[in-house]
Amino acid sequence: MSRPTAALAATRHATALSHRRASEVYQETLPP
Repeated sequence: MSRPTAALAATRHATALSHRRASEVYQETLPP
């Protein structure tokens, strides 16, 4: 790996995006 930092940053970014999306979906399933 020539750029482990870039790979780690990309992984963290993707994880944050998927977590945020899952949180939004969960909020939509809650009753008002």
